[in-house]
Amino acid sequence: AYVFSKDGETDKFLDRYPLKDSPLLKMFDELKLHITWITGRSMVLTKNPADAQLDLALNLLFTVMLSDTYFGSKDVAGWLDEGVARHLTYRLAGTRLSIGLAGRYGDKNAGGNREVPESQAPWLAAALRAAPHPKAIDLRLMLGKGTDAMTPKDRLMAYAFAVFLLEAHAEGAGTFLARVGEGKDLDEAAKEALGAPLALVAYRMHRWLTEITSQSVEADPASGN
Repeated sequence: AYVFSKDGETDKFLDRYPLKDSPLLKMFDELKLHITWITGRSMVLTKNPADAQLDLALNLLFTVMLSDTYFGSKDVAGWLDEGVARHLTYRLAGTRLSIGLAGRYGDKNAGGNREVPESQAPWLAAALRAAPHPKAIDLRLMLGKGTDAMTPKDRLMAYAFAVFLLEAHAEGAGTFLARVGEGKDLDEAAKEALGAPLALVAYRMHRWLTEITSQSVEADPASGN
């Protein structure tokens, strides 16, 4: 990730270790596009561009690894990118920078989510505000979207679901990813991995969000805040 995030280092790496047909070559190109996009915006998400580049590199690496491991050659699920990969990046690097939430949709559509892109902002609290009751959480709809189709609310729900899955149900996370990647019905995957259908998982997730955001745990990376 360090190599991917440094200007000029990718070419040196490829000269030393030719990757030929490796999928990493596609990652290099995609990463360069992401970095060009974010550094060219007037609303940079961090005062340290190096943080932004490393965050993007890690997030992309996690997304590709998760997709290759669990989803094979299928299109990348948006919640892997905006949810699982983003939380893993946060746990590793302490950064949580979302291009989608920052400006892809603009202030007009961002509504009350404009404060969310800040890396250390209380993301789970923002997710709870976006879904003040369990029925406002549609996990089936969110889990079925690609990254580009996700709204700001979808991205918040994807992140909150990822933290809920990885931190509150770590023992079932791998099973859920595997079953969804195999194309199993989402309710059946949830029942096997989490012990309940998606509607009940959404209810439990909302209760968990309410409990965890009421605590003073913002300094704890595991909290998602």
